[in-house]
Amino acid sequence: MAGKKSYAHLTPIDDVWFMSKGQAKIRLGDEIIHAIQEKKFSAIVIDRETPWYSEIIEKYYKRQRRVSDNPNVFWPVTGFRIRPGFIYIPKKIVLIDYFNWKLCTVFIL
Repeated sequence: MAGKKSYAHLTPIDDVWFMSKGQAKIRLGDEIIHAIQEKKFSAIVIDRETPWYSEIIEKYYKRQRRVSDNPNVFWPVTGFRIRPGFIYIPKKIVLIDYFNWKLCTVFIL
């Protein structure tokens, strides 16, 4: 996403998650869960649903839509054939502040 800070892609995360034993795996898992719970990201884009992270994402983020329904777009020219699948944004509710008569956005925890 243009102008946004980038984070690790799933492949290097999987490398640590499935190949590591001990503290590195625990710290990585805790860091990912904490960032999702704190709604650190304005959007999460995933290529596919995977049980180990889909459940936590769907607890704090709402799936908006598929990136594209066109099966011929967003494929890399070289390398592993994977493309963005779904976009999630933080769950939130909008409340009216009756004392000040303005809209307030409250994020659901």
